[in-house]
Amino acid sequence: MVGEFGRISRSDDQGMSWQQIEAGAEQSLMDIAFSDNTLGVAVGLAGTLLVTEDGGETWSSITDVTDNHIYDVSWDGQQFVAVGDGGILLTSDASGRDWQAGKLGAENSLWYTAIVPLSDGSSDQQYLAAGANLGIHQNDRWIPYTQMRKEPEENTHGTPQSEGTL
Repeated sequence: MVGEFGRISRSDDQGMSWQQIEAGAEQSLMDIAFSDNTLGVAVGLAGTLLVTEDGGETWSSITDVTDNHIYDVSWDGQQFVAVGDGGILLTSDASGRDWQAGKLGAENSLWYTAIVPLSDGSSDQQYLAAGANLGIHQNDRWIPYTQMRKEPEENTHGTPQSEGTL
């Protein structure tokens, strides 16, 4: 579990008791994701990126990736992905140590609080991102929900027959 002022808590007994972990982070942490029982990544404000390789007992900081707030991180089966302020999209290798900063679309400068893998990490990488707007990032292309939405057809009474879908 992660929280304010770099706080990390860990439980070995399904939440019956908790141990405070000193991770060395000062910024508030916003999310945490694990690829297995040992390898995990925590993200937070001011570009905070932390990695554990021992199930959360110890953490090391990854620096010089971004100064943007990072709000969410997910594991897609092959790599970690994260989103935050300024339309930032971060991807890592499987170790969670080698991060690349990109964007959810070249002109996108909005904030995102969630990223969900929609594929298994294969060559057709597809993610749903939500925050200031909603969209899909697929193979380095950003498709906002507004561009995916079909306009509702009107019936004879002048009311929409169906809602737009992704």
